[in-house]
Amino acid sequence: RQAPRDGTRELLALLHDTGRVTRQEAASMLPILVLNPKQNELLLDLCAAPGGKTMQLSAAGANVTAVDMSKVRAAKLKENLARTSLNANIVISDLFKIKGFFDIIILDAPCSATGTVRRHPDLPYVKSQADLKKLFCLQYSMLEHAVSLMKPTTQLVYCTCSLFPQEGEYQVRKLLNFKPEIKVEKY
Repeated sequence: RQAPRDGTRELLALLHDTGRVTRQEAASMLPILVLNPKQNELLLDLCAAPGGKTMQLSAAGANVTAVDMSKVRAAKLKENLARTSLNANIVISDLFKIKGFFDIIILDAPCSATGTVRRHPDLPYVKSQADLKKLFCLQYSMLEHAVSLMKPTTQLVYCTCSLFPQEGEYQVRKLLNFKPEIKVEKY
């Protein structure tokens, strides 16, 4: 038996295809809402693809540089920007090669993705302990590099979709221990 067709699904598909709406997890939108980007601010979105945060930043009028090292993922980002008629400077590069200073930096670091286990129940079995330790080290290196791109007034958001404190709170605490000049704002 088929569910009744009230046109909702078709309307949402049309709105998505014409760039009027885009799908995004609610938690993914929070960093942008907290930052409240301003017109013409220089923003850096690291590990940007598929571009949900980049699109939010661009819609706010910010000057966005979106960095991702995957050509395939960057192509999806470019497609999403075109679909929504938004703009960003897309850089396909290892984030460690990025230089300069920015007003706002978002680092949505690669992670174990344990926060998405509801949609991906196999995740707890994908990475070994050794893989996780390498991932934790990579995340911290990325965070350190992001800090090197900060001006004294720069806001930095570090985020993952992980439930492991080793990928979130511990990374930030470690950074604060080595960089006491950085302050955490509570929202």
